Amino acid sequence: MKRKTLMIMFSAVILMLIFTGCKTEDKSSETPSGNIADKEADIIGEIIDVSYENTLRVLIDSTDGSINGQVWVTINDETVFINAEGKTFVPEDSKALFEIGENASMLSNGTVMESYPMQTSAVLVFID
Repeated sequence: MKRKTLMIMFSAVILMLIFTGCKTEDKSSETPSGNIADKEADIIGEIIDVSYENTLRVLIDSTDGSINGQVWVTINDETVFINAEGKTFVPEDSKALFEIGENASMLSNGTVMESYPMQTSAVLVFID
């Protein structure tokens, strides 16, 4: 009898966990919500290298954003470009937008790999 009661209680707990269990949201494919022009860059600094091996990566010496230090930023198909007027646009050649010695402002996806240099992906790229 005790065994049957324990099995019923265990089953009830499992069912409760299944129906009210932890929900995980996949935010990897989300685009920034709200007014894109209101977003602020967390990586701001001088471009010190540009690499294109299968994907465009920009090495920035970030000194003015909330992420400071050298960081490789991956620019991919999901990256949104914003011009000086706050409007989004699709560049014909995104590689041509990044030149060594120029300043760059970007918003990361929030995930920064703590290697040296750090690594992240850009959600937004602000172009003046």
